[in-house]
Amino acid sequence: DTYKMIDIKHTVHEAIRHGHTKILPSDLQSRDLTSKGELSLIYALDASGSMKGDKLGKCKRAGIALAYKAIHNKDKVGLILFSKEVHTAIPPTSDFNRLIQEITAVTAGSQTDFVATMVKSLELFQFARGTKHLLFLTDALPTLGNDPEKKTLNAVSVLRQHGVTVSL
Repeated sequence: DTYKMIDIKHTVHEAIRHGHTKILPSDLQSRDLTSKGELSLIYALDASGSMKGDKLGKCKRAGIALAYKAIHNKDKVGLILFSKEVHTAIPPTSDFNRLIQEITAVTAGSQTDFVATMVKSLELFQFARGTKHLLFLTDALPTLGNDPEKKTLNAVSVLRQHGVTVSL
């Protein structure tokens, strides 16, 4: 086992149980990491005008790497490509090639609308079981509409009510 797998609490308990004043190799306990159920992820890639150039390139690379890792871990991965509207919406899947094709083809466009993306993610998550998580790959600059920050926070609240966690 790697050092990351060492269960400190149980290792110390084992050393105390054996009356050791130091932790010996025979005291080391590792933890079993078992899956706690299905995980469905949706990567929302910002393709707005503020993402032109290197920012969009970094988001594409991150999206591909994260999708590969998640699918390798047997998780389902969806994709939303958005700017002022949702351009592409793929529900959580194991089809890595389809995700790559969509991610590599995206180009930067106009404004940013996080709310439309969150509404679309609820549609895509409707048949997902287990943990649902929406991850924005973005520069975090909402620009569409009046008071976009407030509308974005309200949309996050709705997602949380539906059991979807959000990060960016």
